[in-house]
Amino acid sequence: MPQFSLPSFQPVLVALALGVASFSDAADLSKGRPPLVLDARIGPSLRLGDDPSLLPSTQRGQAEPHLIRSATDPSLLLATFQEGRFPDAGAVSCGYAVSRDGGLTWRRALVPSLVALNGGRYNRATDPVAGAGPQGELYLQNLVSIDGAFNLGGLVISRSLDGGDTWTPPMTIFESAVATTFPDKNWLAVNDYPGRPNSGRLVSTWTNFLRNAAGATLSANIVASVSDDRGSTWSAPVPVTPANSVNQGSQPLFLPDGSLGLVYITFLNPANVTTLALDYKRSVDGGRSFPAAPTRIVPLLEGWDDPQLRDGVFLPSAAVARSAGTIFVSYVAMLAGTPRVFVTHSTDSGATWNAPIVVSDQPAGISVMNPAVATSADGRTVAVVFMDKRDAPNGRDFVDNYLALSFDGGITWQPNLRLTDQSSELRYGPQTSRGVMLGDYFAVVPSPTLNEPWVAIWCDTRTGDADPFVARFAPVPEASFDAWRIARFRAADHTTAGRSSAAGDPDGDGLSNLFEYQLGTDPLAADHGDPFVVEHLPSGGYSVSWTQRAALPEPPLFRVAANPAGEPTLGGGRSPTLLPPIGLEWRTAEVRQGVGTSASLAFQVEADGLTGSRFPALNLPGPGTAFGTDARLVNLSTRAVTGDGTSPPIVGFVLDGPKSVLVRAAGPALAALGLRNVLADPRLSLSSASSTLALANDNWSSGNTTPALFSRLGAFPFAPGSLDAALLVSLEARSYSVVVTSPEGSRGVAIVEAYDAETRPGAAGGARFANLSTRGEAGAGADALIAGFVLSGTEPRRVLIRAVGPGLGQFGMSGYLPDPRVEIFRGDQLLASNDDWERGRSPAAVAASAQQVGAFALPRSSLDAALLLTLPPGAYTAIVTGADGRSGLALIEIYDAD
Repeated sequence: MPQFSLPSFQPVLVALALGVASFSDAADLSKGRPPLVLDARIGPSLRLGDDPSLLPSTQRGQAEPHLIRSATDPSLLLATFQEGRFPDAGAVSCGYAVSRDGGLTWRRALVPSLVALNGGRYNRATDPVAGAGPQGELYLQNLVSIDGAFNLGGLVISRSLDGGDTWTPPMTIFESAVATTFPDKNWLAVNDYPGRPNSGRLVSTWTNFLRNAAGATLSANIVASVSDDRGSTWSAPVPVTPANSVNQGSQPLFLPDGSLGLVYITFLNPANVTTLALDYKRSVDGGRSFPAAPTRIVPLLEGWDDPQLRDGVFLPSAAVARSAGTIFVSYVAMLAGTPRVFVTHSTDSGATWNAPIVVSDQPAGISVMNPAVATSADGRTVAVVFMDKRDAPNGRDFVDNYLALSFDGGITWQPNLRLTDQSSELRYGPQTSRGVMLGDYFAVVPSPTLNEPWVAIWCDTRTGDADPFVARFAPVPEASFDAWRIARFRAADHTTAGRSSAAGDPDGDGLSNLFEYQLGTDPLAADHGDPFVVEHLPSGGYSVSWTQRAALPEPPLFRVAANPAGEPTLGGGRSPTLLPPIGLEWRTAEVRQGVGTSASLAFQVEADGLTGSRFPALNLPGPGTAFGTDARLVNLSTRAVTGDGTSPPIVGFVLDGPKSVLVRAAGPALAALGLRNVLADPRLSLSSASSTLALANDNWSSGNTTPALFSRLGAFPFAPGSLDAALLVSLEARSYSVVVTSPEGSRGVAIVEAYDAETRPGAAGGARFANLSTRGEAGAGADALIAGFVLSGTEPRRVLIRAVGPGLGQFGMSGYLPDPRVEIFRGDQLLASNDDWERGRSPAAVAASAQQVGAFALPRSSLDAALLLTLPPGAYTAIVTGADGRSGLALIEIYDAD
């Protein structure tokens, strides 16, 4: 890995990040991509709301996020970040986001009256820092441009006394009067210890760059300013380091006794920014004065600058244990040719420091950067979050965030845990002269209570440009159901009867929390479908497979009981050949039936000493019963718009044996049902690619169908002499296509239907429709592609339903629906829906079932939709629309999955 080197220190110390505009109207790259199933202690990655509408469409990227948690209200969090990078320096403005439920949901806006864009006096803004006071006060500090693109700079602060609902106009901390003095790399400390010395005091620190007329840096020392009236007025800056020194990265923090600790970097050789020392000073009067000599934490370290990223390089992070007073510092330095994250700590207010410990365990040669540290009040639990490239396919162009945890005060550390459930592709972030900028710093905040998660913040590009994200996590030694629910629920949910309990089902999707934990799904987002794959074993009985968290211990957490007969064997059976999603593994149960016609397979989760079951029983047939119960697909109908240049609707079906089939194309008959703009003269043709069959009908009364046949099969009547079309045919076992066309120049709505026309449609033991499908134009509202199907019999049946748009591209088709969404109705009741097939309840079960029934594979991360459902006999409707409002060609498929 290349060593960090720059021709001079000036670009790193002085230049604000130079950035090109973010991608305008960027496509959401995460759409269709399933989030990884991470360690159960890690919650989902949550975006902090939409970009403010005032931002220019070409400048939508965020960077450099910071986060604080109120000491008076642990559920109140304040985040801040740059909003909209400029091509030359800084950002359009800075924004903030407030959460009142511990980081689950956020309200986001631009900092009020900060820049001219929203009524402020400043040109640009950058380097945002958040703070919280002992009485619930919230603060936002920013570096602002007073003249041009930071020809003159200043520091300002805004205050809120109502939890972030309203803010004061920016109040001045410092303004440079001449271009030769420039403030940068500011930080803020707020004394939020009630009743302690200097309680409520604010201290702002920054580096004052002294430049000559040509713009060359002469020195860069750290100064501090104090406010004791909630930021309204500030003291004159006092020097922290000598005026002729070169320092950066100040991290002020109030200690429990009211004194102020300050961690910072000293450049031992200004001509080489890789030659650094880590220093500390303690101000016993709370930031009004500082000792002349520092305590040297690390006498010599070699910095690291990732070649693709504009990162924090040498910037440290510091945190203090609120009760114990232990100070922790994290930073990145080179070790044996690889950048590593280090942590050191002091238990005596910074007088002495322990030897630094490596906490990142990435492979040699892999880049890490931007560490942030947090600690529990007693100093025993310590967390460090950092950027990491270990999951990048080439080790360069993607980045994730990782977490290191210690439970003995920073002496030993657990293996790192991944925080991000999707990787960031760097090319979508704001570009600078030193690479992509996601931030010089990130942040992590602890919680004072056991039932509140810790929260980490970063920026990543999964949405197509850089956006702020958070992840909530439970800082505990082992993954468990309790850790999982701490990371996913509000603290109040743990006291609300049943909401976060093992048997709770807060999203109402029929899956209890304990099952959601087991299967790796989201307990707060309703999803639909069966997670089980069922295979009929040649030796008799069934193999039932499902995916669950790979880290869960043996014995399996499912206890399975078969009723009324049979003995299931966990671990028996055989798994599907498809690889499960990352973080999951296949588990199986073999069920051998004894007597009886069917069995009900009941799944009850047993985990962490808890039990809970809210998943419907899986029905299996008994010996001598046709596989998959007596239910059958007996009818498919499709409504689509055709004619005048649109792709004609095509109905397809597959027979597994000889069968009499009625196919119809209704146009004029639809007018009697209340439909308008119907196709005046539909013509249907029936063919099979595997035979010479080619049949057609234009007008039904000239063919071989009768009103009595329609009535027997439950089809609505055609008027005598109408121009609707119909065919009754006896077909062999193969696949067939029915195409509906119209006279040139006509256009309208048509319904295409296929019926099982046997004397007893759907009779057990007879040939069956193994698959019904239709292809046609799909759009929004009245232009939706609608398919109806009927299941006969007395028992439920498993069906695989797919709405394919992008998946048609692999067959050379164009003009397909780019983002289909499918909804399944029974009458007017919505039963299930899906937008992206890999973001459903169990994409592994969908893919494995598709393989079993012979369906073509859907591309990974495609925007096609699919559902695997168990449905009782009855009539159903599948409606396909464009999830994003667009139109195109779509394919609806309905497979018998038993």
